Amino acid sequence: LREGAGFRRVIDIWRETRPDYIFNDHQPLAYRFTDAELDLMDRTLVERERILAELTPWPHPNFATDEYWARVYPYEQSVAPGGDATFDVRFTNHAGREIVGEIEPVAPTGLPAGLSAGLAAGWSDGTGRQGITVAPLTDGAIGDSYANPDGRIPVTLSVPTDTAQGTYVVPVRIWWDGRYLGQYRHAIVNVA
Repeated sequence: LREGAGFRRVIDIWRETRPDYIFNDHQPLAYRFTDAELDLMDRTLVERERILAELTPWPHPNFATDEYWARVYPYEQSVAPGGDATFDVRFTNHAGREIVGEIEPVAPTGLPAGLSAGLAAGWSDGTGRQGITVAPLTDGAIGDSYANPDGRIPVTLSVPTDTAQGTYVVPVRIWWDGRYLGQYRHAIVNVA
């Protein structure tokens, strides 16, 4: 939800290319939109953004509509005893200003002591909490091909050689812009 992105970007493309007809698998006939219809859609999207901004406590309504603005990648992985599980906690910043995101992986109840120690050992500052300043209006993805990639905090979990086979859930506490969001995301580690 913003100018030059999402559905509003689709309307811009429509205006730029001016297709004679659009074919869609979900419609029985080809169709097209007039400039007046495109104007109405654009005004409706602007109004939707305004209303959503009033309804949410976030600095931009996309935080309320994008459920994966904070996410773990990869979400699930398999690792052998003695190996390392690595994942990122990634942040898309929809706000027009820098925001600090912080994370802290949590050793859940029932996690073997060695695995808990491996989780704690992955943090260099000794507190278990790591942070990153995320640039404004990031692209929603990570990689060299993106002009403004999302922020990411890498996590390494060393799996002791005596860890029993099984599936382990590693919750991640998240703070965003000074607000504690709780154990908002988690990773799945299959030890096999």
